[in-house]
Amino acid sequence: MRIFLVGIAIAICFGLFLGCGNAAEIENTSVVTKSNIEAKKQAETYYEKAMEAYEQKNYIVAVDQLEKGLDTISLSNDAALAMSSIFVQLYRNLIVMYNQTGVALLQKGLLDENTAQYFDKSLNMIQKLDQDQSNLKKEIDSSLSMAGGLDHYRADAYYSLGIIYGALQKKDLKDEYVRKLRSLGRNDWADEVERGNKSN
Repeated sequence: MRIFLVGIAIAICFGLFLGCGNAAEIENTSVVTKSNIEAKKQAETYYEKAMEAYEQKNYIVAVDQLEKGLDTISLSNDAALAMSSIFVQLYRNLIVMYNQTGVALLQKGLLDENTAQYFDKSLNMIQKLDQDQSNLKKEIDSSLSMAGGLDHYRADAYYSLGIIYGALQKKDLKDEYVRKLRSLGRNDWADEVERGNKSN
């Protein structure tokens, strides 16, 4: 039976604030400006607010704060900041929080397009990492290893989307995610989706 490991993963991820990964800190780069230090501090503030929201199980607010943190770094156009540990933390935990938000909605019986969007967003972030030529994917995958790595979240999204589209009677989409689960070797989850089962 499929068991969600997301809660454990989030506890691991959020417990690593300011101590995650091997990416170079912005202060250690050769070019340090007032603007990129301010952007880093602002991103860290968003991260802290996301942690507080997560602890209160307010996942949608946590997602919003993580998104704002990533936007802050993107808008800074600073390559060093884009490789800093705060960026790694924001990116990694947004993948997890999209997933967790979707899971929380599923557990409330909300099998609809709104719930599906969170799993889609998680998958989009993972797919961007698949195309990344730096060490970012390896770093994030390693930091999630206790939860099964990025492939766990990929498979979890495929499973959840298969369940949602099965409930919405969109057979073609359901079958697509069954095939994707089988391509990852998750025949057990694929079988559950085909039967229309949803284990918590």
